[in-house]
Amino acid sequence: MKYGWLVLAFALCGTLSAETNDVIHSIAELVQVISRKGAPGRKFAIEGTVYSVPIKPKVAFFIVRDGYGVPLVDFRPNDAPSISPGDRILASGTIDPRHGLDQEGYVNANCRKAVVLGQDPPTRHIPITANDIDRKELRLRPIRIVGTLVDMRVDDIDPNFTIFVLDCSNRIVYAESRTPHENLRQQIGAMVSMEGILGNSYGLRIHSRMFISVQKDNAIKILKPPSNDWFQAPGIGAADELSLEAVIALGRRKASGRVLAVWNDDTMLLRTSSNNLVKVNLIVSPPSVGAHVDVVGIAETDLFHINLSHAIWREANNTMPQMEESTHDISTADIIEDAMGRRKFNMTWHGRRIRLRGKVRDVLSGMRHGPRVLLEDGRHMATIDCNAAPSAAEKMSVGCIVSVTGVCVMDTENWNHHSMLPKVTEMFLSVSSPDDIKILAHPPWWTPFKLMVVIGVLLLLLVAFLIWNASLRILSERRGREMYRSQIAQAKAEMKTDERTRLAAELHDHLAQNLTAISYQIAAAERSRTVDTAASAHHLDTASRMLGSCRTELRRCLWDLRSDALDEADVNLAIRKSIEPIAGNANVHVEVNAPRAKLSDSSLHATLSIIRELAANAVNHGQAKNLRITGELAHGTLQLSVTDDGCGFDTEKAPGMDEGHFGLGGVRERVRRHNGEMSIESAPGKGTSISVTLNSQPSPLNS
Repeated sequence: MKYGWLVLAFALCGTLSAETNDVIHSIAELVQVISRKGAPGRKFAIEGTVYSVPIKPKVAFFIVRDGYGVPLVDFRPNDAPSISPGDRILASGTIDPRHGLDQEGYVNANCRKAVVLGQDPPTRHIPITANDIDRKELRLRPIRIVGTLVDMRVDDIDPNFTIFVLDCSNRIVYAESRTPHENLRQQIGAMVSMEGILGNSYGLRIHSRMFISVQKDNAIKILKPPSNDWFQAPGIGAADELSLEAVIALGRRKASGRVLAVWNDDTMLLRTSSNNLVKVNLIVSPPSVGAHVDVVGIAETDLFHINLSHAIWREANNTMPQMEESTHDISTADIIEDAMGRRKFNMTWHGRRIRLRGKVRDVLSGMRHGPRVLLEDGRHMATIDCNAAPSAAEKMSVGCIVSVTGVCVMDTENWNHHSMLPKVTEMFLSVSSPDDIKILAHPPWWTPFKLMVVIGVLLLLLVAFLIWNASLRILSERRGREMYRSQIAQAKAEMKTDERTRLAAELHDHLAQNLTAISYQIAAAERSRTVDTAASAHHLDTASRMLGSCRTELRRCLWDLRSDALDEADVNLAIRKSIEPIAGNANVHVEVNAPRAKLSDSSLHATLSIIRELAANAVNHGQAKNLRITGELAHGTLQLSVTDDGCGFDTEKAPGMDEGHFGLGGVRERVRRHNGEMSIESAPGKGTSISVTLNSQPSPLNS
């Protein structure tokens, strides 16, 4: 039984009564409770030594060992202190039903607290070989292994880890560490001793093989530095007769030749002394283009050539003679299309020196592995890789016409058992010197970008002009309204002044004169009171009538102040409002053809006063039942006619102002002030018709 020793320990310790609520202090009891699915909620407090502290997102794992010296618990504390391998801790928590024995039979418990008690002596690491990697009893145990360091790189999925590849007697072993170990990059090929914990990878690539987890910076020791023994490997040779599996089984092989191209800072294309092309994936920095090198790596194939991966290089002892290679002027279509225009990579151009001509569409200077240039060649885009000569990209600018000479590279996947037809991942032209770039024509000054800039500036100016124009319009309207309000206020002030002047003139012309005449009549009555009683009475009667006329005129002035007849837009309606208080039961017909806009307020007031006086005479003195008021404005002259069917009067014998009758006299005075004329047609019993002609001046507000 896998854990027979644990069952024996349970029996010896008498811990079969695990359902009690006592705190668990040993791994044996914890295993018994969890394996028998004991009651959840049981607490544990176990002392042990930390072997490793693997990383996992949001969770820290502590691998410990108790006093029995057995692989122990995988603790998951929520709030863990700073713990390092070799610390002795007291881990406590509560059994959670979600945790238990995993598929390998190891204990998982939910740790809530871990207290560091001290530091244990250095752990004894178990020496193993590559064949011991899969032994279950070594899982989570500290081990030591010796092998040749053939590769190391940072995990591109989880940058917390650096991955190491060891060659242990022709078997590959993998290790991982949370520290960079950059000093080992120059030790590729060295014999090393590595100490760590054996287990599954704790990185994001969970479906991985067994890994050695390196816990300390000094866990990797150099036993023997790299030697030239690697370069004693057999050459690639001719492999046309080999099967794919046989090529993969070649293992480490050597090739010598001249570097044609370098890209991605870790890949180069080599032409060997036997004129074969070899793509080399390096684990060290690449040499310069044109260098003669010896390369050693693991043999692979892309079904076109035998390539080398995980390779290192050195300068070759025997320099290859420089071979003059002709340059072919072709187009991108010749490389990636067939005669019918279908996509087809013509592998005959791979590794050959060619010259392309086209227009630069973009310069990608921020690339991780050196600048690249996109070249428009007809209807295709070609990539120019400047990894070996970064300054070559500085010569080119977008829009210029260039001629580019370089090595055509078709980067192809290597074959594996699950990829029968490796894909050509990309085609590009690799340049090795700034002289490989020839500027045929610089971009025109007037470019689409500059045109867009000019259009943008013009649009901004247009928007600014529209905003300025709208602001001026708003300002003009505001000032216009202010001027209009100012003119209205000024006109109102002038109207008030005119009205006051008119009222003062009327009061002076009528009331003042009448009051003066009244005083004369009273004085005359006083003088004749003792001489001629009849004359005195006549003077008093005349003064009384004059006083009544003054009262009537004053009442009309007050009515004018309160009336809004002058504000009416229709002259006929203004006339009706003016005579409404005095018309009584008389039937009034008004038909005056005179637009209000062509009459000044003074002219309209005179017209209303005249018509009102004539209507009052017709109703009060003539006892008229029907009253007809007509008129027309033509050529600045207003002609009015007031006709009634009253009792009429004798125009020759009509009493005047001397007799105390001021109606017609007041009308004549108003007509005279407006440079007008008045005519009266009347006879006793035949009614009265009075015609008035006035000169009208346009109103300043309505002209």
